[in-house]
Amino acid sequence: MGRASGIAGLVVWAAISLAAGAAEALPQDDVIKEGSGLTKVYLGMTADEASHAIGEPDQNLYGFIFVHKLPDGTVLSYRIADDRIVSINFKGDGKSKYVTLRGAKLGMLRSKVVLLYGVPDAEAVNKLFYYAQGISFFFNDDLLYE
Repeated sequence: MGRASGIAGLVVWAAISLAAGAAEALPQDDVIKEGSGLTKVYLGMTADEASHAIGEPDQNLYGFIFVHKLPDGTVLSYRIADDRIVSINFKGDGKSKYVTLRGAKLGMLRSKVVLLYGVPDAEAVNKLFYYAQGISFFFNDDLLYE
């Protein structure tokens, strides 16, 4: 039994290492850093700084949520409070080029996200929350879409 669990642990470690390695090989502008955001758009920056970094938003919802449709089909949105970005959201499918530091990407199975991040801090229908790591995942038909 010990040998089987050791092999299973090695397989999980290898899968996580490969996914993380894939994230490291991507252009840094495409990597979502947990608890921070992207290189160009990150928590704490102002709306003006974000507009300067990635252009004017395609939509301005209510004056505090800004939406950008990215060239690969991914929708990036951010919310402003006290003139600073307080949350960043990515929505899309498996064609998205964006990936987290640990290797999670849109279109990935829920079970693979759990392999990468472990047991969530909280869970709701189709949602996993990792508060300590500053990231959450929303699923549609068991596939990561937001």
